[in-house]
Amino acid sequence: MSLLIEEIADELEDQSVGVVGTSIFVTRLPPSPADAIAVSDNGGAPTATTGIKNRKVQVLVRNDSYSDGAAKAAAVMTAMQNNWLTLDTWTVYSRADAQPLYLGVEENGLHTWSLNFTITGKT
Repeated sequence: MSLLIEEIADELEDQSVGVVGTSIFVTRLPPSPADAIAVSDNGGAPTATTGIKNRKVQVLVRNDSYSDGAAKAAAVMTAMQNNWLTLDTWTVYSRADAQPLYLGVEENGLHTWSLNFTITGKT
């Protein structure tokens, strides 16, 4: 069974945001490439007896160019915001918790954004 974050990474690839293992990674941003996306778990509400689950997912976007990184963050937002996603083990509704948050410039000169989503669905 796939992890939800792996399925979301695959969905971002399917929507031409990047390529899993090349520019999209699960759980962390590796030291390279500079143009990268990471999808990770970010908690969520306890599961109710209804079987509906509310999960939180964080997507980090990093780039050496502010404008290219902002465009990539916008592409992630378009792919995920207010969207029904049919994943391998989930049919879910994805809602952004806020607009992309610019985190600033890392020590290595790379720009980083954080996007946080609530994923609601039933396995």
